[in-house]
Amino acid sequence: MKLLLDPSRLFDDVRSSGCDISMATGVIVFGSRAAGCHNDHSDLDLLCIGSGREHRSRFLDVVWRSPAELEKSEWLGSELAGHISKYGRVITGGSEWFDATVVSATAIARKERAVRLRARALQCFVSQLSPLRRDAAITRFRRDIQRYLMLQAGDSIPPSSLLDCSWESDRAMREEVVCYTESLTALSASTIRQLVAAFVHGR
Repeated sequence: MKLLLDPSRLFDDVRSSGCDISMATGVIVFGSRAAGCHNDHSDLDLLCIGSGREHRSRFLDVVWRSPAELEKSEWLGSELAGHISKYGRVITGGSEWFDATVVSATAIARKERAVRLRARALQCFVSQLSPLRRDAAITRFRRDIQRYLMLQAGDSIPPSSLLDCSWESDRAMREEVVCYTESLTALSASTIRQLVAAFVHGR
């Protein structure tokens, strides 16, 4: 799906995917297509303002928030709100709330829990996965650690493809990820060695 900035064509394309966003008072594209780092297989991520049915498929992800929700601290401090405020592209409506976003302690804690859950899952199942699935699981784990460390530093989270670019170019980030991985008590010494070896080889 191509990113179309003409609102009427965008609405038509989304409707052809089985989702109606015509009643949205605002539409913001986020994710890799908004950041310009997408490929032919990237999905289209939309934040719609108003009330509607959320939609998730291979090529389309639609999230709805009401105007009132956009003013709440729970939203303004969320990982998603921070991402959209930095990387989002407004199609219709406004972006007044962008400047009010912050990285909240709740967002940091939620991401830390996600990392620890992934660590426990890897500890239990990584040896049972096929090489392809193992590499994919390790990549997701590494990305979540990157996101956690970025949130701790007060940074907005970029799309996954930009995370991967920073992984390849940022030696300090790689060292931080390895150090954090080694501190996770849910992982055995052998699993840590396996993960660090995968990180060193660029996953």
